Amino acid sequence: MEKEKYINKVCQDSNSLYSRLFDHRPFLNGEIQHFVREFEDKKGNRDIQSLLKSLENISELNSDLKANIGDTASTAITNLIESIDETTAKINSTCSLEQQDPVHFLEREKTRKKNWQKIVDENAIRLTEVDNLIRQKELEHRKYYKKLEGKLKNAS
Repeated sequence: MEKEKYINKVCQDSNSLYSRLFDHRPFLNGEIQHFVREFEDKKGNRDIQSLLKSLENISELNSDLKANIGDTASTAITNLIESIDETTAKINSTCSLEQQDPVHFLEREKTRKKNWQKIVDENAIRLTEVDNLIRQKELEHRKYYKKLEGKLKNAS
């Protein structure tokens, strides 16, 4: 009977030693859970910061684009109205010249052609100016978007 007690004690002690030395499951489970909690906390904070930076960039873009579009639209409309007024005045002067002196039809035709050529030349100049303005604005927008892309890459 004594032998059995000793054998039981030895078995218990050996099981206890085995668990302490070779069974790392409880420790590993605790470490894994700790790692997962830390990882989720850090990842969640980074995601929130990234979203806030994206929101700031989008708000900045929105306000800049609204300002640029408003300025460009008002300038273009003002130039268009001025052009229409000038063209109307030239057409009225051409028509009044024709009505004043019906005898000199050829002279009026020459004057009309000169006025028409002047209108065509002025419109060609304006078209060139508008093309240049469009190119300039396109370059500005490209630079602006490259800058924003750089900011977004730095934010990421």
